Amino acid sequence: MLAASADVAPTPAPNADGRVLLRKMKSLLRFVATLGAYLLTFELPALAWAIRSLPDWTSEPAVRNRRQYRVLLARLFDSGLPTAGIHLSRDADRDDIPIGRPLVVIGRHAGFLNFHLFSHLVFEDFHRNPRMVSNLAMLADPGHSVLLRQQSMFYVRRGRTGRSRTLRALAKLGAGMKTTDAVVIFPEGANFTAKRRARAIRRLEERQRHDEASRARARRHTLGPHLAGVAALITAIPTCDVVFVAQVGLEALTEWAAPLTYEPPDPHTVALHWWSVPAEQIPAAGLDFWLQDWWDRIDTWVAAHTGDDGEN
Repeated sequence: MLAASADVAPTPAPNADGRVLLRKMKSLLRFVATLGAYLLTFELPALAWAIRSLPDWTSEPAVRNRRQYRVLLARLFDSGLPTAGIHLSRDADRDDIPIGRPLVVIGRHAGFLNFHLFSHLVFEDFHRNPRMVSNLAMLADPGHSVLLRQQSMFYVRRGRTGRSRTLRALAKLGAGMKTTDAVVIFPEGANFTAKRRARAIRRLEERQRHDEASRARARRHTLGPHLAGVAALITAIPTCDVVFVAQVGLEALTEWAAPLTYEPPDPHTVALHWWSVPAEQIPAAGLDFWLQDWWDRIDTWVAAHTGDDGEN
C-alpha cells in the first residue's frame, strides 16, 4: 500500500483547484519571461560570439571560452533574470570555501537553468573553474554546449555498459583536477518532479530495497541520490573538499508542466545555501550512508524554505 500511494501526487481539495490553476498560469508566464531574458542575455550572445570566433577557434579555446562563459553567466544572473523579476539570495558565507584545493560540488537538481546557476556559483562564489557532469539533454542547449565545447563537460550515458564507462571516465576526470577547478555533479540525475519521485520510490520497492524506499518517501523535495558517480570522483581526488549546495525557487518556473509534491516559495527569489566539508572530514568508508544523511539535511532545508513540513 505504501508503494502504491507514492505513485501519484497528492490530489488537491476541490476548493483548491482554482488556486492550483492560477499558480500554474503564473508559473507559465514567469517561465516565458525568464526564457526571453535567457535568450537575450545568454543564448543568442553565446551563439553570436561562437560564430565570430570561428577563425581563431584554435587559439587557447578553453581559456577564451571559459572567460566568455563567465561573462555571459554574470550578465544572465545579474541583469537578465532580475529583469524578469527573479533574484538570487545566498544565506551562506563565501569565505566558507577555502582556496587551494579542488572542489567536488554536489547539488540538488531542480528547475530550469539549474546548470547555469551552478556554473555561475562556482565562478563567482567558489572562485573556481567549473567542470560539469551532465546528462545528454544538455546537448539541446547549443549556447551552453558551444561555450563548454573545449572544457570538461562530461555527459553521462545510460545503460549497464554506459554506467561502467561513465564511472571510469569520472575517475579520470577527477584525477585531472587542479586546485583551481570544481567539478559539479547532481546525484539525483534529473530535475525533481512529483512523477520522478514516485517512480523512483516504486522502483526501490520493486527491488526489495524497502529501507531506501522508506527514506526516499520521507523526503518530499528531493530524489534519491545515486552514490557511484560521487564516490568515483571523491576517490579519485583524495585532497578535494566537498561542497553540498541546496537551492529552491527555479522549479517554480516549470511547475505548470512538471507538478511538484509541495508548493514552491516566493517565485521571485532563488534561495541558495551551501555546506563545506573539508577533505579531512570525508569518511574513508560508508560514503553511501554519509551521502544519504546529507540528502536528508538538504531536503530539510528545502522544506524550511517552502514552509512545507507535511506528509503525503
